[in-house]
Amino acid sequence: MQTREEFETFAAEQIGPLSAEAGFPAPPEITYHDVHNYDSADGLA
Repeated sequence: MQTREEFETFAAEQIGPLSAEAGFPAPPEITYHDVHNYDSADGLA
């Protein structure tokens, strides 16, 4: 799992430039949703 700050760095360095290269007029809008509880298929969550 990564932190919001790590993802924002990734988005700024990777997603933004690739989106611009693909012709998108602006970076994608990112919405965050906090997860308080989750399950996984292997039960290791």
